[in-house]
Amino acid sequence: KYVLRRLLPTECLLLQGFPKWWVDGANGSDSAIYRAAGNSLAIPCAVDVIGRIARFVEEERHGN
Repeated sequence: KYVLRRLLPTECLLLQGFPKWWVDGANGSDSAIYRAAGNSLAIPCAVDVIGRIARFVEEERHGN
C-alpha cells in the first residue's frame, strides 16, 4: 500500500547541512557517500553549539 523511496546520497548530505556540490567529482560509491554522511557531524548542530559556547564565554567575560 505504501511505497518508500530511498534517499539519494545528495539528499542525505543536504539533511546533514552540507551543500549540494559537496559530492561533485567524488569517486566513491553511493554506499561510501551514505557512510560518510552518516558518520559526519550535522553542520547546523555544530554551528548552534559553537554559537552558544561563544555567547556564554562572551557573557562570562563581561560579567553578565
